[in-house]
Amino acid sequence: CNATCSLATQMGDGATVDRYRDLAGRAQRVYVSSLWNGRYLDYDSSSSKHHDSVMADMLAGHWYARACGLPALLPPRQVLSCLRTIFQFNVLQFGGGQLMGAVNGMRPPRNRPSPGLQASASPLSFNMAVSVVPAASSYSSPSGGRQDLASIDHTCLQSREVWTGTTYALAATMLHEARHVDGPSSQHPWPSTPPSPLIRQASSADTELVEPLLPLSEAFLSSAMDLDDVNRPLTAAERRELTEMSHCTARGIHDAGWQRFGYWFATPEAWEKSGNYRSLGYMRPLAIWAIQYVHETSKKYV
Repeated sequence: CNATCSLATQMGDGATVDRYRDLAGRAQRVYVSSLWNGRYLDYDSSSSKHHDSVMADMLAGHWYARACGLPALLPPRQVLSCLRTIFQFNVLQFGGGQLMGAVNGMRPPRNRPSPGLQASASPLSFNMAVSVVPAASSYSSPSGGRQDLASIDHTCLQSREVWTGTTYALAATMLHEARHVDGPSSQHPWPSTPPSPLIRQASSADTELVEPLLPLSEAFLSSAMDLDDVNRPLTAAERRELTEMSHCTARGIHDAGWQRFGYWFATPEAWEKSGNYRSLGYMRPLAIWAIQYVHETSKKYV
């Protein structure tokens, strides 16, 4: 709809612009109210046992919109929350402590947070300066509490795989958010009413956005971001965090493909945690150029 609005604007077709802008607004409200759970976008709106799996490419449409210079599909802090959740679960908690890319699907943990867990800590509290991240069995909060872990979604073959192209696209999405400075367009304002009961009204006691180091328990979801918070611009520190997340996410494909598994110039479509691969010499890993595209087109470097 937003793409059609852009084309119609170029053609001077005001009626079409109004029609598709209205459709875009209605679609966005349904999109958020059906899938947003307070921390990220559910896999789907069904009642299946995997409806709330954390999907690595849940923001694929948002990435396309950013790359095309179209209005974002979500306000900045909802996007940040989604990306932090994906990075924490699909990137860091996959691969037994090795960076291997982003697995397509992870099942969120359901246990309550450990008593010592610090909600304000970033996923990048873990030292990402070396090629080996902390092993899954040793994940802990900065204050020392044991971290509840997500698990790989084994619903189907695709859900348990890392897709190399999807991981590069995810890294590009993170970088887009780190470099984007304008925020939502004033011509496409976000709904003024909460799209989900989990988005609560602000109060004087509200603090910074709770980071997705918390497991997705009832306590985790009940602390969903408030309505006034979703449009608040990202800080410089958060932009730097997104940049580091992007680099670590993309690095997993390089480290696994070129060092751990030795695929080299035959990068496959997908691999599993064990290294079992599917479709050598695939085209989708060329999505790495999406990262270069952000570097070439962004106006602000962080």
